Amino acid sequence: MTMMTNDQTKRTPMVNCIICKADMKEDSRFCDECGAKQPVFVFCDEWGAEPVTSSFIPSTFSLLPSPLPKVKVSASDRAQAKKYADEGHEYWKKNNFKAAAEEYVKATRLDPNNNNHFFYLGFSLEKAQEDEKAIEAYTNASLRNPKDVAAYECRARVRIKRGDYKNALADYFIALEAEPNFSSLHYGAANIFMLMKDYKNAYEGYGRAVKLDCRNAKYEEKMAEAKKLYEK
Repeated sequence: MTMMTNDQTKRTPMVNCIICKADMKEDSRFCDECGAKQPVFVFCDEWGAEPVTSSFIPSTFSLLPSPLPKVKVSASDRAQAKKYADEGHEYWKKNNFKAAAEEYVKATRLDPNNNNHFFYLGFSLEKAQEDEKAIEAYTNASLRNPKDVAAYECRARVRIKRGDYKNALADYFIALEAEPNFSSLHYGAANIFMLMKDYKNAYEGYGRAVKLDCRNAKYEEKMAEAKKLYEK
């Protein structure tokens, strides 16, 4: 039988869920409260908590939504939808975001399979300060292409503006399941932890961003800031 070291016996066996913050055992894979899948961590003296594989543990449970089934779209409708989207882009360049949104709505109606039409609709609505509709459009984009992390990042941005940090954080962890090695996603999640005054998880998140992009001075500065706050 392997004997535990002094450091191991001192370590608390409890951690908090990455989504709902409920207490849970350190080696738990899923939260009993909200069911969120947890990243697996090891501990090192230099960095604190670090993911074993920079990824979530593979399982039959996933935070990623299932893609919607495609509907039949004719070639002519798809071509017309692209024309509407192009018109939307032109309005976008002129900062006429409401007019842009109207064109993207037309595009989504003719070609509801295209996630980009919904994404740019969300972007236009966000710029037009129509947050609820923007969140809905970004959600529709993610349901068309669940592995396109841009929709989750943008939806998180709108939710942060509204003070909905819990769901914004959930968006980042969904995105991280799709792209676990994107340093910007770890950085974005850490920023939300900072807003929540959860400086320990912020520090660890910035540390993961630094590990993935050690040349980014901004990441290192934020990690140092979080460390000071955490150690107060």
